Amino acid sequence: MNLPDRTWPDKRITKAPRWASSDLRDGNQALVNPMTIEQKDRFFKLLLKCGFKEIEAGFPSASETEFGFIRGLIDNDQFPDDVWLQVSYSLLDVRVHWIDWIGGEGERTQLTFSGRLPPPPQVLSPARPELIRRTFESVRDAKNVIFHMYNATAPLFRDQVFQNTKQQTIDLAVKHIKMVRKGVDEAIARGDRTQWQLEYSPEAFSQTEPEFAVEICNAVQDAWFEGKNKKEERPIIFNCPATVEVATPNNYADQVSLSLPSTTLSAGVLTCQSQIEYFCRNIKDRDCVVVSLHTHNDRGTGVAASELGLMAGADRVEGCLFGNGERTGNVDLVTLAMNLYTQGVSPELDFSDLNGARETVTKCTDIPIHPRHPWSGELVFTAFSGSHQVRARRRRRWVWN
Repeated sequence: MNLPDRTWPDKRITKAPRWASSDLRDGNQALVNPMTIEQKDRFFKLLLKCGFKEIEAGFPSASETEFGFIRGLIDNDQFPDDVWLQVSYSLLDVRVHWIDWIGGEGERTQLTFSGRLPPPPQVLSPARPELIRRTFESVRDAKNVIFHMYNATAPLFRDQVFQNTKQQTIDLAVKHIKMVRKGVDEAIARGDRTQWQLEYSPEAFSQTEPEFAVEICNAVQDAWFEGKNKKEERPIIFNCPATVEVATPNNYADQVSLSLPSTTLSAGVLTCQSQIEYFCRNIKDRDCVVVSLHTHNDRGTGVAASELGLMAGADRVEGCLFGNGERTGNVDLVTLAMNLYTQGVSPELDFSDLNGARETVTKCTDIPIHPRHPWSGELVFTAFSGSHQVRARRRRRWVWN
């Protein structure tokens, strides 16, 4: 599906987006050894120093470590008044078990899968209301909270993993959005002074039919603002994840179809439509919506996809410092921000101490930063051969003489 009247190729990025760090959630869950509370606290202080105003702190219902870290930040008044704490809640509780067999005593039942792929190494169970309550408990008395919810919307997940129809997928999202709305209204009725904002992600957005992505987000918007004057409410954040990067970055900016070989996925053909400009044009009440980008780097073009997505009308970017994250990582917020300087735009983030930031991230994640990493690698301003080396040698002789 083409977008013949696309406008983004003629656009320029003229201002910094809203930045949201996902280091403590998406970055942390990608680590072989997740960060301790002490490491997360050190990383959190780095994010504040760099000027981030929206920080995704984790999945508080997932573990006592996550819950304790978030409670510690709030109880110790670590959040400045202008910084928003983001917490995440999945509409499916996914537990990964690297096992070949499940079953009771005396019998072993092999996991089966209806498609052509081998059995997926995961067991899925529906998210529960008590997990939502647990999430609310984790942010009690916080100043500013972004409540982030998501469910997978792509055909592969609907048809093969969850075996849900489009309407069932919408109903699942709306049901949980109403639970969160009820929790927020109850908190306000108790006199809670927390400022609330909702973020919803149609997970695997870049592989979801563009019309359905808009449809489910419109349904979420209706559920969240039901009985409210949406013009008086904070805008809802619709986050558009390229959960797995499967196409060139221009696809993420407008809208095309990509067919993958039938040997790749059990569904035969996966339709991948990338749709930022389409989404911005067709989501209703655009002035009540913040369009957010969340790109991964599977094809090595996460930065390009985010830049083109901003040109296509997005307002906000989620990512991680130096590109940490699942598989090949999330979009690198350092590179994305520093690139803005080359366009004469201040990113409104402070990376003046890149060496210090690099040291903190390396210590907390136990992942080295490549010496040729853009902007921050140890060798990015170094040349060992060719005319650059000759010129450097001549300059040294001139200085020494």
